[in-house]
Amino acid sequence: MPIFDLKNAIITFQDGASPTPNSLTAKIGDGTISWTEHQNIEYKRDRGLLDQVRLGDQDPVDVKFEFNWVFLKGTGGPSPGGDTSMEDALKKRGGAAQWVSADTDPCAPYAINIQIVYTPICTADDIETIVLPDFRWETLDHDAKAATISCSGKCNVTQATLTRTTN
Repeated sequence: MPIFDLKNAIITFQDGASPTPNSLTAKIGDGTISWTEHQNIEYKRDRGLLDQVRLGDQDPVDVKFEFNWVFLKGTGGPSPGGDTSMEDALKKRGGAAQWVSADTDPCAPYAINIQIVYTPICTADDIETIVLPDFRWETLDHDAKAATISCSGKCNVTQATLTRTTN
């Protein structure tokens, strides 16, 4: 389960609008984002002895994130109270009320894509971009005193998409 130090990472929530998606970008101060990929393996026996192995049913990627935000920058229309918030993007309300689901199935519940861009500082290491597509939140926990948001949900895929580009 990958866990990142988000001090040099930018997280972007994107909808499925084409060719230019609406987005909400957050520069993260302290926090974590993690995801778990599952692979179900079925072991078949022949008279009690291991014989065959095959893949079982697919499971979605589990995603969890928690962070304090440093700043927010929204595009895709102002909400009545100002720029689009993270919760607006997750819930398709306020400034994100007109966002298009990232899931192309018109009957599926609203989803967003989560993109994480990690740029190492003071090194020539590659920039890593991780995309967690078709994310739907399931729990959203708030801590007003700590100014944190904790969210968990699932992506309708079996793996995250990882790419590297030259820094």
